[in-house]
Amino acid sequence: MKLEEIYGPIRNQLRMVGEELKSKLHSENELVQQINKYILDMPGKYLRPALVLLSARTGNYRGDKDIPVATAVEIIHTATLFHDDVVDSANLRRGQPTVNSKWGDGIAVVLGDHWYSRAFSILTDIKTPKILEMLLEVINRICVGELEQLKRRYDFSFTEQEYLEIVENKTACLMSFCCRAGAWIGELSPGQTKSLADYGLNLGVAFQIVDDCLDFADTEEKVGKSLGSDLLEGKLTLPLIYAMNAANKKDAEWIKNSFELRQINNNDANRIKIMVKQSGAIDYSLRKAE
Repeated sequence: MKLEEIYGPIRNQLRMVGEELKSKLHSENELVQQINKYILDMPGKYLRPALVLLSARTGNYRGDKDIPVATAVEIIHTATLFHDDVVDSANLRRGQPTVNSKWGDGIAVVLGDHWYSRAFSILTDIKTPKILEMLLEVINRICVGELEQLKRRYDFSFTEQEYLEIVENKTACLMSFCCRAGAWIGELSPGQTKSLADYGLNLGVAFQIVDDCLDFADTEEKVGKSLGSDLLEGKLTLPLIYAMNAANKKDAEWIKNSFELRQINNNDANRIKIMVKQSGAIDYSLRKAE
């Protein structure tokens, strides 16, 4: 099933989210408005807003709070991407140069903070303190997950279970929030709300695993974002963890030494990518995502 089919029941609502994004992010400041327009002219897939809208409609919701909540989560998600691209020194996002590559790291960080403030403002306006409280906890988890991943860079002892825990915090908890928030707005039962939240969490983990596989398997032109930065920054993802465990003694020792020296250049990264592909790590990771 294609994404367009899944979005069928909420097509009009997603269009409203797009309009709300332009309205809420409009700025009288010339620079801010210029960058905001640049970002909004290359929208993402709206996956997280869709989770909010679809979850709310599981309970036949027909109110007006789902659009602002869906808008707020898309703003939060995009703001985290601004910060991620700075941390990863990424130059490409959604097929276009990143904010940090066009305007500099400082502007990208402050713009991300500005977008956070706009999201909080939206949720304050609709007077749903429970939703705001849940989102603040999610943002805390995202930050903790990112910090933990940064702390564990070049750590050869990093395990698959530790990777999955970081993914839950860094990526999956926001998708889980989207489903939980939609269910809460739609006044679903506690059991239904938990089921949707669990679905969002598992979807988020699977999403990140596949994304990490793309880092090894495709080209930047095809994926539309910078690739290989995880390797160059010493971040261990599931395909790499599997490949290191499956490698022969000589290759495993070479990878270990490269990580311990914190010296991974483009040639090293390319050699590691070949090892990952030959080890069966991509197939293993995709099965884990399933």
